[in-house]
Amino acid sequence: MNDMGLDGVSYIIVDEAHERSLNTDLLLALVKKKLLDRVDLRLIIMSATADANRLAEYFYGCQTFHVKGRNFPIEIKYIPDVSVDASFNTVPNSLNDAFATAAYVNDVVRVVSVIHKNEEEGAILAFLTSQLEVEWACENFSDASAVVLPMHGKLSHVEQSRVFNSYPGKRKVIFCTNMAETSLTIKEVKYVVDPGLAKESRFVPSSGLNVLKVNWISQSSASQRAGRAGRTGAGKCYRLYSESHFRMMEVHQEPEIRKVHLGTAVLRILALGVRDAQNFEFVDAPNPDAINMALKNLEQLGAVKCKCNLFELTDTGRYLVKLGIEPRLGKIMLDCFDSGLRREGVILAAVMANSSSIFCRVGTNEEKHKADLQKVRLCHQDGDLFTLLAVYKKWEDGHGNRNMWCWQNSINAKTMRRCQETISELENCLKHELNIIVPSYWCWNPEISSMHDKLLKRIILSSLTGNLAMFLGHEKFGYQVISTDQAVNLHPSCSLLNYGSKPEWVVFTEILSIPNQYLVCVTAVDHDALYAVHSMSFIHQLEKHKLQIKVISGLGNNLLRRFCGKYGQNQHRIISHLKEECRDDRITVEINFKNNEVVLFATRQDIEKVFCIVNGALECEAKMLRNECLERRLFPGRPGSSPLALFGSGAEIKHLELGKRYLTVEVLHQNAHGINDKELIFLVGSLTSGVANFHKSAGNFRIASDETKWGKFTFLKPEDAEDAVLKLNGIEFHGSSLKVVPVCSSDNRGLPFPAVRARLSWPCNPSRGHAFGTRLLRLREAPIVGPSVSACEEALIREISSFMPNKIPGQNFRVEVFPPEENNSMMRATITFDGSLHREAARALDHLEGSFLPCCQPWQMIRCKHVFHSTLSCPLHVYNVISQEVNSLLESFRSQKGVVYNFEKTDNGIFRLKLTANATKTIADLRRPLEILMKGNTINHPDLTISAVQLLLSHDGVAHLKSIEQETGTYILYDRQSLNIKVFGHQDQIATAETKLVHALTELLEKMPLEISLRGHNLPPDMMKKTVENFGVDLEGFKKEMPAVNVELNKQRHLLKVWGSKEDKRRVEGMISELITSVKQNALVQLPSGSVGGSKDKERVDDSELAQDACPICLCETEDPFELESCGHIFCRACLVDQCESAMKSHDGFPVCCLKTGCKKPFLIVDLKHLVSNEKLEDLFRASLRAFVTSRAGMYRFCSTPDCQSIYQVAAPDAETKPFVCGACYVEICTKCHVEYHPFMSCEAYKQYKEDPDATLLEWRRGKVNVKNCPSCGYTIEKSEGCNHVECRCGSHICWACLANFRSSEECYGHLRSAHQSFVDIV
Repeated sequence: MNDMGLDGVSYIIVDEAHERSLNTDLLLALVKKKLLDRVDLRLIIMSATADANRLAEYFYGCQTFHVKGRNFPIEIKYIPDVSVDASFNTVPNSLNDAFATAAYVNDVVRVVSVIHKNEEEGAILAFLTSQLEVEWACENFSDASAVVLPMHGKLSHVEQSRVFNSYPGKRKVIFCTNMAETSLTIKEVKYVVDPGLAKESRFVPSSGLNVLKVNWISQSSASQRAGRAGRTGAGKCYRLYSESHFRMMEVHQEPEIRKVHLGTAVLRILALGVRDAQNFEFVDAPNPDAINMALKNLEQLGAVKCKCNLFELTDTGRYLVKLGIEPRLGKIMLDCFDSGLRREGVILAAVMANSSSIFCRVGTNEEKHKADLQKVRLCHQDGDLFTLLAVYKKWEDGHGNRNMWCWQNSINAKTMRRCQETISELENCLKHELNIIVPSYWCWNPEISSMHDKLLKRIILSSLTGNLAMFLGHEKFGYQVISTDQAVNLHPSCSLLNYGSKPEWVVFTEILSIPNQYLVCVTAVDHDALYAVHSMSFIHQLEKHKLQIKVISGLGNNLLRRFCGKYGQNQHRIISHLKEECRDDRITVEINFKNNEVVLFATRQDIEKVFCIVNGALECEAKMLRNECLERRLFPGRPGSSPLALFGSGAEIKHLELGKRYLTVEVLHQNAHGINDKELIFLVGSLTSGVANFHKSAGNFRIASDETKWGKFTFLKPEDAEDAVLKLNGIEFHGSSLKVVPVCSSDNRGLPFPAVRARLSWPCNPSRGHAFGTRLLRLREAPIVGPSVSACEEALIREISSFMPNKIPGQNFRVEVFPPEENNSMMRATITFDGSLHREAARALDHLEGSFLPCCQPWQMIRCKHVFHSTLSCPLHVYNVISQEVNSLLESFRSQKGVVYNFEKTDNGIFRLKLTANATKTIADLRRPLEILMKGNTINHPDLTISAVQLLLSHDGVAHLKSIEQETGTYILYDRQSLNIKVFGHQDQIATAETKLVHALTELLEKMPLEISLRGHNLPPDMMKKTVENFGVDLEGFKKEMPAVNVELNKQRHLLKVWGSKEDKRRVEGMISELITSVKQNALVQLPSGSVGGSKDKERVDDSELAQDACPICLCETEDPFELESCGHIFCRACLVDQCESAMKSHDGFPVCCLKTGCKKPFLIVDLKHLVSNEKLEDLFRASLRAFVTSRAGMYRFCSTPDCQSIYQVAAPDAETKPFVCGACYVEICTKCHVEYHPFMSCEAYKQYKEDPDATLLEWRRGKVNVKNCPSCGYTIEKSEGCNHVECRCGSHICWACLANFRSSEECYGHLRSAHQSFVDIV
């Protein structure tokens, strides 16, 4: 159209004017001007639905002719709510559970289903808004009597042509986008489904961005859609909106000039010599802001310049006008020419113009997944525009059959040919208009990083300056669009997501809103290139809002769990505190349990504050874990009677308390169940030191006495506990004062035996009575002060111990004495026996019956109540599988004399059985079979490793467990604390369930995939791409080596999942490890690519983690790996258990520490609890106690009684001799010489006496004539007075004068008369 006068042209016909494209409106404006110059020129405008009055008014009130159409009648049915309309409630069941991208999509499929079921033959055309919705609808509508066809712009020509074919005997159902509204006519269509929506791109002048979103159509578009049903016969149109809503729609489609960026239009207007674009005579004038924005963008591109408030074209602008394409694309071409990248510039402009339809992602989910993996091979690390450029280069390079190549790589061949045609047109235009020849060779190579990458990114940035976005530092917030300050994420199809990096700065072509907003066609830009389009201060100011990342690593799993809290409550609480403290709602704290780290996200000015707060909280939790101790009594007994030991990290004794000072305090608060537990723990930790443990009370808050009890804190030293009482008492906390009181601690362990109890009673004071007839009147006196409760307890223990097998008090029974209640003069006691010692218990009680304690008066005789109680509890799930056996046993109890039971269900669903009998043996015999049923059977199988057991928490594990329970009629309980599995039910069923469960878990463990991450700190960013390139889209490269292996790639998570044997999994690991090494080595010899400044994902994975490390103890591959809490080193669980058992046998094994070279960090209590059973833990405690006593250089000693577990402190050499009275066996020991206590005698004298008892006797009798030895037995006799007849204790009668020995006193007196003439000595 070089002839501006249009000479030789008499008539101009403009058809399809209702589409009101940008070119149509410009053409109409130019023709209107030409009509004034040429009176003979005629203009004819044709349209089916255009606003004729508006066009007539624009063209000077010209005439309008209405020509009647030839459409067949169309019945319009309005269905505003498909779910309410009864006729559309009968839908296929598969749709009820289906998930659609939007509600209207599901409604469209439902209406199509009803039409197909109820209406006569004829094709159905259903409109949707996008390719994704069309594909979803095709997948979710299935009927054997119908052919379901998609129709959208990304289909190939062959696939699109299928909608025109006939399918005899079957109805054609077509789901399409609005491309079927006017541009094509499909025969046989009799039914149209119109949701009234369409997706369109709209330019927003206020932001300067193109936004693609779903909007309501106009009445004219609705009429066009309805008209598709009346082309070949009468039809019906189902509108999924109300008639009133139809009337509220815009009558005509909004002109494109009001919806798009006006850069091209303004450029053409200026080329016509109109310097004031605002005053150009448009058919429908666009928003003035849109014109101003277009002028601003053109000025940024260097296409126009302003003179005297009017604009004129520059040389660049004139070139852009001659090119006839979008100014941004033309500017990219011209800049590429200046940089020596002529061919790249032309191709880049062409693929940008067709970017939305180059990749083809259609079909089933499997086909889409395959298409995604095929795209991975083609993706470029610098973004979508580089990827499109690389795709065209590969398509162009030497493929004999390009269509086949497109099919194999999920590329739209039609779009590629369109790009080729565009390139040819641009090359011709450049040749004839600008005299520029485009070479056939490429300078840029997508496989090699070079300076051309930097040049292309600078060129793209200069053309898309208004579409700049900055990464906000966290995937949740995405990118901040600089022009609007809105946060938008990358579209899921973005090429950058296939790499383990997030570029700091990107540019994009438009924003897609569906309804979430996404950046589309995104390209990374270099940080240093930003200063060419924005000032340094502006960039730095923007970067202040970016979230920085700080990683706290090397944390233990248990520490992270405590930091996270139940259901993440602690984590959410600290995040809320940080947001409030820093006044930034974007601050985030993430916990990565896999890599044992905490990742912090905050701005540069807040990151250190956030780090200090989080690190302080972590250190507090870590300190609690390091200081955590178990409180153990040295021997059983009533609380406070036994010395305590704190058993802590390294399996060492941290403190031994022999002085009966308190280590535990109880915290009380008016709102104990409502306060913040973590805040209270932190408060105690900040004001005190040496916190060894805390225990939250599990009391019933409905009970008044429990509602103020928060819990208890145990300290490492008595001084720390005393300090806590002084400092914490009275502190204001959550609106009330804290009350802290010392308590006698206990280890909260139950009896080590099935318990039975007996009750004893005795009077506190004597009673006197007088008989009057048959009535006895008792006269009570004031109670007499008797022995204390503790004295009575000790006396009872002494009495009963003599009847027990090991003679050591407290091992097989416990005694509890209660003080007399008010108005009651009886002392009461309860004795709890080991049920297996029923005979010994009976003899002890028979002994006590009618006797009195040594500390009591003879009238305080003991009465034993020979009725014993015992209680058992059974959870509901357990009772359900053993109810038949339990009921049978209870029925058998009825026939036993003296046996009574009460079986009831409590409010919380637990069954409680209380047994009463008249003998301990009866109680024990009754309990034993019930206990076997209620205790269940713990599975101990070598194949049940920790990894296998934890599968019970998975979905498949739970399904297997439920299935086995139903098959065997058992109940299977998984204890997460002890990691034990118990089976309840009939004995035969238990064995069957155990076999099936072990088999199911081991089989499930083998089926569990090995997960190999393809992104991380030390992995190449293109690792996923290299994996697909080396092993194929279907990963068939692995199957060639290992036919039985199954490998799957999760594109979103960059995760490789491997199913197969253990050997196959190891080989896949090795192949990936070799690939990593190869990629890293190749990266070293290539030129480094321009840094995009991205922060890599913080998922820490390196090549050393792809294979399990050897166990530092056995130096073999770790089996059933266990990670130590304090250091994170991994060992075989069995090796660590062996280390603990070895420590039990040797005093040199403490502290129990990590054996990794150079580590030596101690095992924590959490490690020991998970490694060994409670019984083994007790054995480890006893061994540690022995090692503690041995290592203290004689400071402590064990009680001298065999098997007695009590310890006493050795007295200093210069200290006063004091006795140690053992609380377990009640022996008295000298704390200096460690033999029985010897009052009034020094240790040296007593030692000499022990060595030679006669030495002191000889010293005593020396010089004494009245001391002689018995001639018969040698016994020493001292005579002080009387006659010379002396009788020895051996029965001999001795003459004191001559020491003659006689058998009787008569013989001795006879001897005295005859031999000595006297009975006495004569002085």
